Amino acid sequence: GSNRHNERPQHRVEFAAPFAIGAFEVTFEQWDACVADGGCAEPESYARLHQPNHPVRNVNWNDAQAYVEWLSAKTGQPYRLPSDAEWEYAARAGTTTPFHFGEEITTDQANYDGRAHNREGSLPASSYVLANPGIFRGEPVPVGSLPANPWGLHEVHGNVWEWTRDCEPESGTGYELGWPADGSAVESGDCRVRFYRGGAFYNDPVAVRSAVRWTMYADSEFEGLGFRVAKTLED
Repeated sequence: GSNRHNERPQHRVEFAAPFAIGAFEVTFEQWDACVADGGCAEPESYARLHQPNHPVRNVNWNDAQAYVEWLSAKTGQPYRLPSDAEWEYAARAGTTTPFHFGEEITTDQANYDGRAHNREGSLPASSYVLANPGIFRGEPVPVGSLPANPWGLHEVHGNVWEWTRDCEPESGTGYELGWPADGSAVESGDCRVRFYRGGAFYNDPVAVRSAVRWTMYADSEFEGLGFRVAKTLED
């Protein structure tokens, strides 16, 4: 459990339609195809960050939306960003523990900052890291490098944060405010602000738990933020 306002209370969702979600985060190579076809722009610091088979990053929500719109037009398939509920359901893969690996996680399983000492910035290492120290890779790993969850999704904990479709409800971010029971995205409220999930390579493991969710303006980006795609399936 958690006492964090935007993670409580736990609630039941019954999805209105089956969906598929990417096993991997969208890569720079996949983004390159969209750029070459005129559907996407190159993110800021593109040349410096670009690495083969690594997750594309430093893309804002509007960029990610442009990609899924291009991909849908190119393939004739209804690609989109996952809803907040779809993302957590897929990341958990039937688990109720903090991580799909269980109560604990290691840097052999996920890409996060496992340093117990000498952490960059002002935030101290959590008690979790102090008890379970690991490595700090300092950058994302190629997609599929680390163990998948029980449903075959890789790097849902750490590596890069991932955008979801949801807008911020007018009354705030807490689940007690009537999140859709059918697992759909919140499409009303303040849609200048969108949710993102999963944690990144520079985060403490507390921030890469399945329940963690944060918001940011849709036209903002940072070097630890990418996305994966989803699509609705026919019944």
